Amino acid sequence: MHDRRFRFALICPKIGSGKELTELARKAEDLGYSTLFVPDHFVEDHDLAPPVALAHVAAVTERLRIGPLVLGNDYKHPVVLAREMATLDLLSDGRLELGIGAGWMTADYEKAGMTLDRPGVRIARLAESIAILKGLFADGPFSFSGDHYQVTELEGQPKPVQQPIPFLIGGGAPKILASPRGKRRSSASTRTCVPATAARRTLPTRWCRPRRIRSSRGCARPPVRASTTSRSRV
Repeated sequence: MHDRRFRFALICPKIGSGKELTELARKAEDLGYSTLFVPDHFVEDHDLAPPVALAHVAAVTERLRIGPLVLGNDYKHPVVLAREMATLDLLSDGRLELGIGAGWMTADYEKAGMTLDRPGVRIARLAESIAILKGLFADGPFSFSGDHYQVTELEGQPKPVQQPIPFLIGGGAPKILASPRGKRRSSASTRTCVPATAARRTLPTRWCRPRRIRSSRGCARPPVRASTTSRSRV
């Protein structure tokens, strides 16, 4: 048995103003949602930059947890990302859930002029990035030497409130759910979220696809589909 409670979260839809985002966040908090997530893409309806939008949400709420779902690892160097995420956790008083994935949306890469490497390379790069993020969140200077990133005696600042910060690892293939050979299973603070289409080929996990928040009048429960997560071994 575990002591984890079943929670509901929502993904931020297209937002037209700060007032609209404030109202959405406060309504989500009032209805008892656990977390408000902001996606990280350059195309379609994903118009908000996750760190800025999440900082806004944290500032106008008190209990609602926040997080990107999920950050594209190739879009930022992990040293830059570590500072941004630690700052979010600090300023939100420990409400961050850090979602990150290897990157997958071809249109993002094509329109931004970035190379979309084969999945194995992107997953390896993601694993290194997670190691760096965790290293910089911890106390003391951190060094890392990998195939994709090099960090030398860097003290991560600021330090997050949560130790450890909970990670959500986005993935849609069996490889992202399995640990590299010889590596230990990660702690319970790291979980994997899998799109429903991929879940049918891997684990019985459903992606949480909440609708827009409706009026709470006569609504006995949050208007979303259930979502579960599995532990990641990355």
